[in-house]
Amino acid sequence: MNNVRVGSHGEIVIKKKLRERFGIKPGQEVIEFDAGDHIAIIPLSSDPIEFLCGKYSWEETTNQLKKRAEELALEEVKKRR
Repeated sequence: MNNVRVGSHGEIVIKKKLRERFGIKPGQEVIEFDAGDHIAIIPLSSDPIEFLCGKYSWEETTNQLKKRAEELALEEVKKRR
């Protein structure tokens, strides 16, 4: 476990080792999730359509697929609590 410092604009730096482990790339979106007593940061797939390919009907819009990817990521965090 490492301490990180919050910058003047609220930014934090995720250590290289963790970025590599979780495949977080520069500019990639993450979810910041209020988990009650802590904050969880969940990397989103850079291509939510590819991530969800075969899991859902293609009648859904890209925004709907992205929202579902976010929901799946949040469900994973809740399972690990």
